[in-house]
Amino acid sequence: KSHAMTGWRVGFAAGPAEIIEAMGILQAQSSTHITSFVQTAAIEALDKIASPKRVELLTPKLAGDDAQVRAAAVRSMLRMHQPVAAQALVVMLKDDRPDHRCSALWIVDQLKLVALAPRVVEMAESDEDPRIARISHHVSRRLAKLALPSAAPTSVASRPEVEGVPA
Repeated sequence: KSHAMTGWRVGFAAGPAEIIEAMGILQAQSSTHITSFVQTAAIEALDKIASPKRVELLTPKLAGDDAQVRAAAVRSMLRMHQPVAAQALVVMLKDDRPDHRCSALWIVDQLKLVALAPRVVEMAESDEDPRIARISHHVSRRLAKLALPSAAPTSVASRPEVEGVPA
């Protein structure tokens, strides 16, 4: 309720291990799931309240099937300086599914990950999907502006969110 998500039916539980385990089994057998935009918003809410369980809750989402949820999890974990998120982002940039590549480009653009500029340029030149190639081109242009010495007072290499990301 504190994040204007009333009625979205999302949350987490704490309690004795055997009860939580039984709840997990029950939930896993459920035929419904939380819609992707609600999951994405919930990840953003977890970021805002700095939940100590974020890493545990988000790690399974790093390899999810929904591009938006996966991107929100990767972005959140990059902000927490989790190396596994950097690896997940590189995997997303190479994903066979265009929506996942597009979401990965959004993360690179939002977090200004200049270290990934060579991969983005490669995508702009060779991605088989014209939409991804076009988006890659725009992102690479924005990253190039950031890479100019006068554009950024601090070295991108020292930024924690790009640790573990191969250039």
